[in-house]
Amino acid sequence: AGVLMEPRLAAVAAALPDGSVALVGGLPDSPSRVGFVPTANAERWDPRTNEWSELPGIAAGRALGTLVVSGGEAYLVGAARDGEVADPKVERLRVQ
Repeated sequence: AGVLMEPRLAAVAAALPDGSVALVGGLPDSPSRVGFVPTANAERWDPRTNEWSELPGIAAGRALGTLVVSGGEAYLVGAARDGEVADPKVERLRVQ
């Protein structure tokens, strides 16, 4: 389904009500990556164009966790921050 704008490991994704897919966080997949330092970037896949585009990112980089969609909104729950520290915040991803 297309090519991500930013290759990453341990990102989370969820299908949105309009058929697109949101992807957020994860660990940048690059040779310069050192340690557990997640990205705050987010992307959306459009099934009509088979392309990924940038979404507004989250406040701080997070990886793993779960992306939950409810009422047309997407929420990142239970992710880890830098150094694999658990983040207790639930953060809304701006997908509109």
